[in-house]
Amino acid sequence: MSQVCDVCGKRPSAGNQVSHSMRHTRRMRMPNIQR
Repeated sequence: MSQVCDVCGKRPSAGNQVSHSMRHTRRMRMPNIQR
């Protein structure tokens, strides 16, 4: 299944997950495309 929404065109966005001790690790935010 594709990670891009056919209706609204949303796609995964990358960013940092920041812990309480301010460590940064890369993460992907996946859109909810169960429509």
